Amino acid sequence: MRDRKSDKHRKIHPAPPGNDVHHKDGNKDNNDPMNLEHKPHAEHSKQTGRERHLRKLQRALSMPARKEKLY
Repeated sequence: MRDRKSDKHRKIHPAPPGNDVHHKDGNKDNNDPMNLEHKPHAEHSKQTGRERHLRKLQRALSMPARKEKLY
């Protein structure tokens, strides 16, 4: 197994085969066992994809409007 900072949660709260470890608050640095839960891989992928999409939209909406034309 890779020994990266992002893998720390897998050591703290190992998931059974076919499951992923999910950070309830979305903060990957918060590896408190109370913040971690197991989710089936398909469900975790869907939820993570939705969360990423929402973050992208929030960033785009919070950007100041461009004054120059983009074309």
